Amino acid sequence: TQYNERTQKTKIYYADTVDASYIADILALTENILKQGAHILLNVISKSGKTTETIALFELFLAQLKQYRPNDYAHFI
Repeated sequence: TQYNERTQKTKIYYADTVDASYIADILALTENILKQGAHILLNVISKSGKTTETIALFELFLAQLKQYRPNDYAHFI
């Protein structure tokens, strides 16, 4: 996460854990990006498509995206 903050280029955040503080940090970073009017893209990867943790994390980020982009959030998934 820290490497991403040193550059102005496209940033990639991996929400690959259910560690609450780590996910809260990423949510704060993406919220900041959305508040500035920039875009985020959610890319969900799961081998089975049924992993509870992956689905739960996706729902968190989707809710955030819907909050800041209610009319066009589907374009960023």
